[in-house]
Amino acid sequence: MMLPNQPVHRFLIKVLFWMPVCFLLWYWLAEVWLHPVQWAMNGLFVNLLPSVVSGVEGHDRLLEIVTRLNAPRSPGSAAAGVITYEIRPLVYAYSLPLYAALTLAAPAATKGIKALYLGAGLLVLLPFIAWGTGFDILKHLAFTLGAETAPYLDLTGIKRELIGWGYQFGYLILPGVVPLAIWIALHRQFLQELAPGLKQRVAPEQ
Repeated sequence: MMLPNQPVHRFLIKVLFWMPVCFLLWYWLAEVWLHPVQWAMNGLFVNLLPSVVSGVEGHDRLLEIVTRLNAPRSPGSAAAGVITYEIRPLVYAYSLPLYAALTLAAPAATKGIKALYLGAGLLVLLPFIAWGTGFDILKHLAFTLGAETAPYLDLTGIKRELIGWGYQFGYLILPGVVPLAIWIALHRQFLQELAPGLKQRVAPEQ
């Protein structure tokens, strides 16, 4: 008969406790951790696509992409405006509370080590959030606004395929896989301590 592994149980209970706490803080502090992402996106797209993008602005938990493309003039309007659209970076950033919950639930030699693992891991995750956000911006420019951007950008053929691949990778793979990979790399000793119990739990009954 399989015996319960107490360290595994304690760890899972701690994860279940920290998960809603971390997600609540993640959502509440979104404007804080989104600031470097917004800053990076603004610098990247304004410099690389100056003929199309004039700025990337942060509004609450959204990013607004301000283009240089003219919007259709509405009846009675004196002048045509510019096209803007919003994206939701939070869909690429649930890696932050996931990693934080796993790190806070795992034991560490000292509180300083745990704080170091937590801060370093969260910082490492930011470029991957920027990946998803950046390809979301490109997806809109290539697909949603393809007709409007065509005179200024060549986003057809293989470029269009790469944008689609990059968007899917940033949306489906990176947010879930990267935080687990970072956590495993930093907590190998803890996983080795759990390994005997995990093997016992998955072994067939005698």
